[in-house]
Amino acid sequence: QGKEQGRLHAEGSFTDRQAKLALQLADVDAALAAPYLRPFLRAQASARAQAQATLDWAGGETPRLLLGLPSLRIDDLKLADVPARPGGPSLQLATLQLGAVQADLLQRRVDIGSLSLQRPDVALSRDAKGELDLQQWWLAPAPAASGEADAAGAAGATESGKAAPPWQL
Repeated sequence: QGKEQGRLHAEGSFTDRQAKLALQLADVDAALAAPYLRPFLRAQASARAQAQATLDWAGGETPRLLLGLPSLRIDDLKLADVPARPGGPSLQLATLQLGAVQADLLQRRVDIGSLSLQRPDVALSRDAKGELDLQQWWLAPAPAASGEADAAGAAGATESGKAAPPWQL
């Protein structure tokens, strides 16, 4: 394709037991995330993103998996129905900014320091059953194959098969 779709800079240290990384994303095209979002999101996304992030992971007796997002800026965000609806995207934002986000992924807790939306525009409609069309964007997760603990964890189950605790925001 040849066209630059963004820049990533990462530095840090890691071993087989722990890792600490600092990441910077610049002018990243949302199209890069499409293959990862496709199993969950029916809508088509377009946007450009800039971010600074940190990752702190440790295994062993006291595991941790912390994600920090000192800053995230998404410009010209558009989410559109597939196939496209007349009149353009269903959701548009000139800018979405998040700041001081801290996520403890093992404890399922996210703290958001700040959130800013500029020029949001949402087009909604209800179908005959009364459901909003945007509800149709989210796809049900595929069932996990037996023995896939990671997939089960991502779907909200623990290794013992019990439901994982809800996320805290």
